[in-house]
Formats: sequence, C-alpha cells, structure tokens
Amino acid sequence: MATAASPPASFNLPPAAEQQAGADTLFGSSIGTTGGGSSSSSLAALLHWALSLPGGVARALLAPGSGEGLLGLLPGWARQLLPGWDPDRDMPDMFGKVVMITGANSGIGFQAARLLARNNAHVVMVVRDEDKGRKAAEAIKREVPHAKLTLMQADMACLRSVKRLADDFAAAGSRLDVLLNNAGVLAPGPFAVTEDGFETTLATNYYGPLYLTLLLLPRLRASAPARVVNVASFGEAFGRVHWDDLRGVDLRTSGLPAYAASKLYLLMASRDLNRRLRGTGVDVFAVHPGIVSTPGELKSDRSYPVSVLALINSRLHGQSELRGALAPLFAATEPRLQGRGGTYIGPNSFGVQLFGWGGSNTVARTPVNWAARDAAECRRLYDQSRAVLDSATVAAGLGAVPLTHFAEAQQTAAAKALAPATQSQHQAQKQHQQPQQAVSSLPLL
Repeated sequence: MATAASPPASFNLPPAAEQQAGADTLFGSSIGTTGGGSSSSSLAALLHWALSLPGGVARALLAPGSGEGLLGLLPGWARQLLPGWDPDRDMPDMFGKVVMITGANSGIGFQAARLLARNNAHVVMVVRDEDKGRKAAEAIKREVPHAKLTLMQADMACLRSVKRLADDFAAAGSRLDVLLNNAGVLAPGPFAVTEDGFETTLATNYYGPLYLTLLLLPRLRASAPARVVNVASFGEAFGRVHWDDLRGVDLRTSGLPAYAASKLYLLMASRDLNRRLRGTGVDVFAVHPGIVSTPGELKSDRSYPVSVLALINSRLHGQSELRGALAPLFAATEPRLQGRGGTYIGPNSFGVQLFGWGGSNTVARTPVNWAARDAAECRRLYDQSRAVLDSATVAAGLGAVPLTHFAEAQQTAAAKALAPATQSQHQAQKQHQQPQQAVSSLPLL
C-alpha cells in the first residue's frame, strides 16, 4: 500500500489516466474520435513503437539492470493487467517495523530495501562493501526522501564478521521484525576455503545466514510476530546433501555442486527451524525469486559452466531485479502469511517466465529435491549443521552457538491449546516475562 508520501509506483507505471491515454494513442479509441486525424496518429504511434522495438529488445537483453527487462517494452496499461501480487497495490504500510536485509546494495536486496523504505519500514542495509552500500542508500534517499535507513557492514562468509554484526545490532536495542537473508554468491571464483574452514559458497549462502539468524532470534522473538525470510533458489533441484562433508572442503569446486548444495541446505534448514520455533511468534520462510537478471551473473567466475549458463539464461528470459524481489517482499510483509511459516514461496511451476514476467511469483511451491520434502532429513541436516557451526565458532573463539529455540515458548503454546480457559492468564504472564524494548540507537543515514 503506497502512502501519500510515497514516490510514484515502483514499476514506474503512469497514472491511470495516462495509461488510458497511452492505450488510446497506441491502439486508437472510439470515444470522441470521429475524424481520420486520430486514426492516422494511432497508426503513426504504432509504427514508431514497432520500429523502436528491436533496439529496446537489444537494450533489455544486454543491460537489463534494475529495470523491467523485456517487460518494460509493453505499454503500462498492459503491464497492469498481469496477474500476481503487486507491491504498489498489495504491500501493507510498514511504519514502525524494522527490517534487516543482507546484500542490500544491489540486485534483489536493493530493490527490496527500496520498496520497504518507500512503505515506511526502517531498513537496516547490511553490505560487505561500505562504499557501495552508501551509494545504494543515497540512491534510495534520492527517490524516497522519507526513507529510514541504517547501514551496517558484514562479510557473510566470515563468522567473526557475522557475530560482530549481531552484537552491534543487539547493542543498539532495536526491535527486529523481519530478517531477510538475501546475500549470496554463485561461482565466486576458484575453489577456496574460508578462515573458518568452509567452502566459500557454502559459507556465504548457508552458514553465515544460519549463524546470523540464530544470533538474532532473541531480538526477533522480543518483537514477535516476526519473520525470517531466506532466499533460496531453483538450484536446490540439483543439490544433494554431502553428509560426510557438510563444510564442502572436499568438493574441490565452487561451481554448481557447491551452489546447489548451499541452496538445498538453506531450504531444508528453513523448514526445520520453523518447526522448532512454533509457539514463539517467529515464522521462517524460504523463497525462490525465479530466474533473475542481477549483477551476480556478471561477477561470477566464467570458468564454471554454470556461470555461463546462468548469464545466458538470465539475459534471454530472466526477470528484472525488481520482479525478482516480489517473493521475498511477499514473504516479509503479507499479513495473510502470519503463522504460516515453513511455506516455500516462489513462481508457480507452470508460470511462463518470458519477457521478464515470471507468472505468479508469490505462490506456495513444493521443493523439487526430495530431501527438502522429507521432514526427517531436514531435521537431521539442521542438527548436524548446528554441530558443524558450533565447532567452527568455538574454534574461532566466538563461543558456542546459543540455543535459541525457546522450548519454553512452545510449551506455553501447547498449554494454551489444552486449556483455552487460561489463555488470557498465560498471555499476561508471557508479556510480563518479555524483555522490554530499549530505545533504538541505530544511526540513520
């Protein structure tokens, strides 16, 4: 829901009157057009559009950037007719909400930050490169003068950096309503192992986000109802669980095997963590943004076939970054999803993803990989991942990973279900025990 203070629509659609005027200009209108001059003008406009189409297609394929890709070649009124969740129309006002987004300086993360700030959320932009992050924040401020933004630095591949981020955020005393784990890499370079002993892709895409989530769970619970949104990928279909090598050090590649495993692990852990958090008011979602044209494909190492295929695929029929942000934004903000954690959200299986449009990007999906559909396998992976992560944090001098599943909250929820008559008493006791929110000291840009 855009507010009065909001800039024009995120999809840059013209107002309704202009859309109708555009339709009349392009295809002619029978309303008040009796002369031949109007008909000739319509034909001229149609001819101009047809002649400019090849150049527009070339620009969309070569440099789709953060625009609408090939979808932008359609008239605004035609784009309005496309079905699906629209942030301009459907996103609620986020005033008073604090949302942390990792990888917020470009791609899907930047678009999510921009639209959430436009809808009055206080957005904490977590970036690896502070200079790039500051430029991204300034771009948002130019478009959304009322934006509330905080910039924080962290390298998601480094556990020490993730711990510092969580500690700094907790020290600010801010509430946290949504954690959007968006940062990720695809074929980042030659095979390498991080200082914490993880293959780089697995460290960035899985272990870093998992560690950050566990560290921030107390703050999320204190702000409940709250959500964790993990950006997965269709790459999960090609992944498998390497039970004897969860760190990925024996993969000897940072290509498809590492990427697919990282996204599969993230999807499986999301499902099981949500199960463990029932009764806490914290929902965990995994989302699949669809095939998206982002700077990630340009940065990836071309020596890997998956990198070349991803670049070609995204240029041929990838969505824009903006449309790729729909699934994460839907999971982060849609009121109807409250209490429905564990849902996997993304394009429907039959959505024709052509011309920058991914069909319905915000429907419940079933994971392709059988392991992500097996609750026992998800639980096993989560337990073993916690053990691996715990050994890594202890070795790094960061201490054991805190146990933040809040079993007592689950017991309280079960007691309410068994004794509805005492529900109000339990709620009062829970509120009494809830830690008080301190005044936030997060610096604004």
